[in-house]
Amino acid sequence: RVSICLDTPAGLTLSFPDKIATILQQQHYNDNINDRAVHGGNLNMGKRIAMVGSGAVGGYVGGYLAHHGADVTFIDTWPEHVETMNRDGLKLRGVTDAENIDVKVRAVHVTQVQDLQKEGPFDIAFVSVKSYETQFAAALIKGYLAEHGFIVSLQNAINEERIAEVVGWNRTTGCIASTISCALEAPGLVRRHVPLRGDSYTVF
Repeated sequence: RVSICLDTPAGLTLSFPDKIATILQQQHYNDNINDRAVHGGNLNMGKRIAMVGSGAVGGYVGGYLAHHGADVTFIDTWPEHVETMNRDGLKLRGVTDAENIDVKVRAVHVTQVQDLQKEGPFDIAFVSVKSYETQFAAALIKGYLAEHGFIVSLQNAINEERIAEVVGWNRTTGCIASTISCALEAPGLVRRHVPLRGDSYTVF
């Protein structure tokens, strides 16, 4: 497995299967992709990321990625949430003061996705929606993926097969979000309700 780690108070680590390590290496994400990909406080990725579904988990993960320098575009169906993120940024709150951060982000409504075409394709698209919305979300972002781009299922259930039906297995992978409890409490506000697991825990 390969882990992309964020050295943050949240102790956030995303753990991907071996096949994704190969894709990342081919796209030159990092000279040492099996090592930590954070240097000088910034996420050394250099690729465009779409977060399709920017509620609790999507907002939390995408917020920390953006906070550490990743190029993340948030896509959501809730107009007020999108407007608030663009105007005031995304507020992340936790059980300790160190987890409370505000980050400037860019968000678009699902009806505006076509406007992203002129900006270039996405290298990674996280799908973080309810299971019954999985295929819609995958189909929505499929046409905006780079040639070697892929979709990551960041969801509460096993939906990789549904995504693969849309983009193929070679462009599909999963991501484990374990022992995390987040809620979208208001437009632009995501709160984590459980303690951090620490650096030794490989996911959250």
